[in-house]
Amino acid sequence: MKLSPDPFHDANVEAVRQRLEERAAVGLRKYGTDTARDDYDAAAWLRELQEELLDAAVYIEAALGQLAAEEPTAASGASDADAAFARAIEFTLRWETGDRADGGWTHDPKDPGGETRWGLSRRSYPDLDFATVTRDQAIEIYRRDYWEPACGWLWEGPDTADGCGALAAAIFDFAVHSGIKAAITALQGIVGVAQDGIAGPRTREAVCLISGWRDELALDLVNRRAWFLENLVCRKPDLMRFERGWRNRLDALRALIRGWESS
Repeated sequence: MKLSPDPFHDANVEAVRQRLEERAAVGLRKYGTDTARDDYDAAAWLRELQEELLDAAVYIEAALGQLAAEEPTAASGASDADAAFARAIEFTLRWETGDRADGGWTHDPKDPGGETRWGLSRRSYPDLDFATVTRDQAIEIYRRDYWEPACGWLWEGPDTADGCGALAAAIFDFAVHSGIKAAITALQGIVGVAQDGIAGPRTREAVCLISGWRDELALDLVNRRAWFLENLVCRKPDLMRFERGWRNRLDALRALIRGWESS
């Protein structure tokens, strides 16, 4: 008959007890006596404790130093992502605002987004004060609402961060222009996974497998985006007036991708 485990047995407590016994045996061999010593008063024991605590402080400092030495990999990934975002947002804002100092503040009745400034539309941000929003505020909105959900995952794993800045820029500009779901769906169509518009584990794994071809993947995404916009214009002919500008934007994005590593 198999006996049930002792409900009062704690494996962690048992491990500590064994370590204490081992430590007591080491002390006995080293000092020739146990802690039942007549030659130690309370002050002597406190001094011993002080020495042990000082040693512990040294060990903690050494451990913290080793942990700090291991952090640059994650910090480097974060800085790479920040650098990529800086380049991507400069490109996107230039096309969204036409390099206008006022952020390209417009209210074109034929623009589906309605009133727009810094590329942010009234339809997407009905509570935003378009009269006072600054460029820096707009950049943080783009980081929070587009960059992180659409591209942040590219830097989350050790196999995804290398050489993905150009791909992130392609995804980001697509997401800003046509929505995150459209951008991720197009990417999924290229890498051959289910096109649900969500960058889940299978999408991430598929992108990881193309680690040596990410610039080509970025260019493929731009081409898929061109096809997406052509279909959009076919469905909504009123948007034809924007088509030339969209083509010029995609040509500029291709040039950015091709020169990404050299700049």
